[in-house]
Amino acid sequence: MERKFASTLEKRISKFCKQFGVKRASHAPEFSYYDGSKDITFTVWCYSNDKLLIDFINRKYEADISDWFFVFCLLHEIGHHKTLHLLTEEDRENERALRALASVSDLPFNDELYFNLPAEDLADKWALEYLANHLQECWDFQRRCIKDICHIYNKKSFKKA
Repeated sequence: MERKFASTLEKRISKFCKQFGVKRASHAPEFSYYDGSKDITFTVWCYSNDKLLIDFINRKYEADISDWFFVFCLLHEIGHHKTLHLLTEEDRENERALRALASVSDLPFNDELYFNLPAEDLADKWALEYLANHLQECWDFQRRCIKDICHIYNKKSFKKA
């Protein structure tokens, strides 16, 4: 019974994502898009930097996503898939260099720096535009997902990684 709701959520999200050319969505410790694979991951867990992202989106785009956080994060990952072709080779090289520097440095990877990367900016804009143009669809989808997530939290069918 516990796995039923987790499976239902993965199927619901995968079905939603397929309309955008995403092959599969699966639960993982964080939201992610894997370049070229057409796969995304999502999480039902809350993290301390979630508030940083909400505040950043509000400041940069004057958009309050606090009530839409789950669906925004999902749309953001879909946005990576939909906007990948807009990135220049220079954008990709700069991002790789910043990530490499962060991995060997004692300095933390600055959230503001990360949020402003061209790939992140494009994905944010795509997600916000889709959300604005499909408000009712997104609201209904998020409501169904949240219902599944509540069952998951109550049954603890996903183990936090």
